[in-house]
Amino acid sequence: MINRFNKAIKYYFEDKDYNKAYNSFYKLAKEGYLDAQEMIADMLLSGTGVEKNIEESGYWYKQAALQGNLNSMHQYAFFCLDYNRKEEADIFFKKMIEQNYLPAIYNIASFYHEGNFGYSVDKKEALLLYKKGCKLKDFKSCIQAYGIIKELNGQKKATKFLSEEVGLWRFFKIFILSRFQKIKNKFS
Repeated sequence: MINRFNKAIKYYFEDKDYNKAYNSFYKLAKEGYLDAQEMIADMLLSGTGVEKNIEESGYWYKQAALQGNLNSMHQYAFFCLDYNRKEEADIFFKKMIEQNYLPAIYNIASFYHEGNFGYSVDKKEALLLYKKGCKLKDFKSCIQAYGIIKELNGQKKATKFLSEEVGLWRFFKIFILSRFQKIKNKFS
């Protein structure tokens, strides 16, 4: 199967023969080959070499996501958000969060933090998710958690959170970077 996939990749990227690539990917996708399912979904979504078909693209993204691949789930969840299927996106985001998939944790936290993609602003929910990301050693999540704690509970509690949750060395790096970001924002 991998040889057939590599041929399809060659048709797509080197030969620019999108019709041949699509037909090759499609056969592999029907056989359940995850990477081919994602390629078919991308081609259908963009209309590369085939007529653009959002519904069929969604079908193939979902087939890849149902195989349990976290990256595929993430792609499908965003596809759902882009095409007003928030409830379905939530199902996949929940699965990814349960499996500690950092991109999903950070994205959902930021949706709650900023009120994007139909999510209401909920700083407490955002904080819970950012803290989860921080525990998984995601630097951006730590900075965001620090900012929300500072906003809700003041500088002392935010500093305490960083020093206890993150450790002194990481705390120092985060603190310096947050100061740098403030300075950078003043000049932007």
